[in-house]
Amino acid sequence: MFNESLSVDFSGQFNQTDIDQIFLKGTHHTNVEILPALLDVMIQVATDSFDFKFESYRDYDKFMLKMRRKYQYNLVISKTKLFTHYRKLYSDNKIKRNYQLEKFMRIKGARSRSGVVSVTIFTSGSVMGGDAVDKVKTGGCPMNCHYCPFEKDENGIPTQPRSYLSTEPGNKRATENLHHPLGQAYSRLFQLESIGHISNNDQESNKIELIISGGTFNFYPKDYIIWFSTCAYYACNTYHTARENMGNFDKVRPMLSLDEEKIINETATNRIIGLTVETRPDYVAKSERGVIDFSQIELFRKIGVTRVQIGVQTTEDHILKKINRGCRNKDNIWGIKLLKSNGFKTDIHIMLDLPGSSPTIDKNVIDKITSDPNLQADQWKIYPTETTPFTKIKEWYDEGTYKPYAEDHTEGLSYLLMDVIVHALTKIPEYIRVNRIVRDIPHISIEGGLKCSNFRQLTKQKMDKMGILTNDIREREVKYKNIDWDDMILDIVTYPSSGGIEYFIQLCSKNKRVLYGFIRLRHNKTNKYSLQSLEETALIRELHIYGQHANIGDKNGKTVQHKGLGSRLLKKAEHISRKNGYKKIAVISGVGVRGFYIKKGYTLGEHDYMYKLLPDYKYLYAISMICIAILLGILNGFVN
Repeated sequence: MFNESLSVDFSGQFNQTDIDQIFLKGTHHTNVEILPALLDVMIQVATDSFDFKFESYRDYDKFMLKMRRKYQYNLVISKTKLFTHYRKLYSDNKIKRNYQLEKFMRIKGARSRSGVVSVTIFTSGSVMGGDAVDKVKTGGCPMNCHYCPFEKDENGIPTQPRSYLSTEPGNKRATENLHHPLGQAYSRLFQLESIGHISNNDQESNKIELIISGGTFNFYPKDYIIWFSTCAYYACNTYHTARENMGNFDKVRPMLSLDEEKIINETATNRIIGLTVETRPDYVAKSERGVIDFSQIELFRKIGVTRVQIGVQTTEDHILKKINRGCRNKDNIWGIKLLKSNGFKTDIHIMLDLPGSSPTIDKNVIDKITSDPNLQADQWKIYPTETTPFTKIKEWYDEGTYKPYAEDHTEGLSYLLMDVIVHALTKIPEYIRVNRIVRDIPHISIEGGLKCSNFRQLTKQKMDKMGILTNDIREREVKYKNIDWDDMILDIVTYPSSGGIEYFIQLCSKNKRVLYGFIRLRHNKTNKYSLQSLEETALIRELHIYGQHANIGDKNGKTVQHKGLGSRLLKKAEHISRKNGYKKIAVISGVGVRGFYIKKGYTLGEHDYMYKLLPDYKYLYAISMICIAILLGILNGFVN
């Protein structure tokens, strides 16, 4: 039977053999020889681990050193080998799992310490369907920003989606799989399973944050967008079957429609709890003569988008014009307003050291973004400009007309740039998360500008020496710590944003330095910028519990997740909305987390939001007073 996921129009040269090879060739993480002697030692290690307290990697290293001496076995081996043997033992029911030990035995533990596991896949730069010739010419983006790479082969055919290079680590996997969504997702899930970040048991459910990168997402042909998104759900729904039948993809069921795959994903092993795409601020929604076209918003909801990243870059119009951005700051404001008014989590990219900018200008940009109610995003990516091949600014750099201030090292490595970033991290409000500082571009592809991949780490070290703290969510996440119930408070930060009121409701330590979870609640001041189904409706834009990723339904161990914190935050958001006169509340829920909201009384409705009617606050009060009066009357009757 033909599998629509391998449609030639969209798949290009990618075929079933390529899928089979993903599992057959494996990775250096999966090709591990099982050693009987190591299994025997690991049984003892697992047993002894329950007598040890793990709160840091230092504790883990001390424990493993002690075990090495005790059992006279060389345990100074790769975590891949250790974890593979450990997982085989608990899968065979030969040991009891120690979730605290697992936190530190996993390879690249940070991959899942924010409570979810990210899977990033990239759109194509050249294969988008038979009718996409014009869009192929531009690499999946309508503009030609001067800082943005557009990689092509010797024949002028795009080899990468706009903005990405073949040398970037994340995009390398995409290139190896010819930018096919199924191949990319299978490959990434296979790697995550092998290093312990998702379960190898198809009876345990994993929380996946799917990120689609490349070009301007909704500039691509609509049929390509639907196919690409369907493939992503299909990959998560069929991953374990494909892996178990490695080398025989024809034994995997064919791909169904988008709606069918989404329904399956609600209860699948790998549940997509959030879907993120990238677009331009002027592509969120068009407006003509005061009438807003919500078709792009509706498309986002059709495929299950919950978060949108937009490139603000800078608030300075003269710089936007110089870099050929094709939009102005008013478009940045417009895009953020439309997204937040319809419940989307909203991320922005901020570029420092652009042509025409300076440290002073960039600090002013940061000040404006942090203080202007119309520019309040939920997450930032701070990207110092890096001059790469296939860009216009490379010509300027080679000519000497563009001189990045990041190359001034007279008082330390890129000291001017570091000063700007310290300024940004100092000014950032506590409701914003800085996802990334510096793009992950290999030095070999950087012609000019910053050439330091761990610049965030170095900046943090400088701030620590100066005694400067940042309120950034990422720095406050609970990470590997356990819950301290006695120190936990519920705190509410209220702020105006893009024509509405935002409530950032957080569960944190009393000094706010440890964040366990939060919920973002929005009350629009007008219905003008939202879908009709969201009129007079309170919006829950995000609910996130931090801590090490735990499988859905897994209440074991001492992790922060699955301890009722999400329910507590949701209840508070509903209470605030009732108190403010709202009779309806909606959640922009990821497909894979719908079940949680259904248990809380929500139902799936128009545009795939989850809706719940809220009881009238005054009516409830009146009823309660009547009940009290009746009860008092009955009691008085007994007394008399």
